[in-house]
Amino acid sequence: MTGNGFELEYLIDPSGIAYEFLPSNPVEGAKAEIYYKDADGKEVLWNAIDFDQENPQITDSAGWFAWDVPEGEWQVRVSKDGYEDAASEWLNVLPVQTDVNLDMRSILTPGIAEATFVHGTATVRFTRHMLDESITADSIYLTDAEGNKISAVIKPVKESSNNTDSSIVYKLRTESDQLNGVSINVTPDAKSYAGIAAVKSALVLQEGTDTEEKNVVLGDVNLDGNVDASDASKVLEEYSNLSTGEASSFTEEQKIAGDVNFDGTTDSSDASIILAFYSFLSTGGSGTLEMYLDAA
Repeated sequence: MTGNGFELEYLIDPSGIAYEFLPSNPVEGAKAEIYYKDADGKEVLWNAIDFDQENPQITDSAGWFAWDVPEGEWQVRVSKDGYEDAASEWLNVLPVQTDVNLDMRSILTPGIAEATFVHGTATVRFTRHMLDESITADSIYLTDAEGNKISAVIKPVKESSNNTDSSIVYKLRTESDQLNGVSINVTPDAKSYAGIAAVKSALVLQEGTDTEEKNVVLGDVNLDGNVDASDASKVLEEYSNLSTGEASSFTEEQKIAGDVNFDGTTDSSDASIILAFYSFLSTGGSGTLEMYLDAA
């Protein structure tokens, strides 16, 4: 079969995802385009319509793009407002190119997405991953209703796949029993992984869910009183269902127990943390998952 001067051999590639900072953070709604080099070395936008495909494509909630292209030299380019453009290297097909994952660097100003407290601990989630070294007592701090600073120990909460110097969730632990009416304050000294300063802002903390009051053990997703590999399997099953568009099968208690990295979702990162904690217990460790995370 021929088309556009090519001798066609259909392949399931190139394919991959557009993501921001970590592959577990896909970018939805990005424009993905694929180019080829013609016989003269000119870069040409592929006319995919001739092959019953679309070019450009718009990435889905998983950041996914994929084409079936003939043999040749190809490049994938992705773009979206608020991000720097990203592109793959020029790829030879053959061989099959099925892991073309492109990191899209955000140029958006970071801010607070959510700020909650349980007893004397505040949990802050940013809209972007932040440089850990920029999150200090001067760049992010708590104040009471009169504007007085409240002393707190700041600690990043890492996703299991995150071994970088940036985090999206931070905990501020105080010696207070409650943080009702307390505000979280952010200054421009707080910077995203891309080095972009946050806007000075303040937000009143909202009361979060206390796992003890809910009689929920963090990590005990199947609610059998233990935290083990079966809980991780339960999380992965839920994540798989949600990824394919199915409705959640978790109760409210299971959602609380499963979100062990406190990022508002239950996914493979939570499963990895649960497995790591189970391994810790199996080799003589003791304590709760909260204690394990605090010591990490």
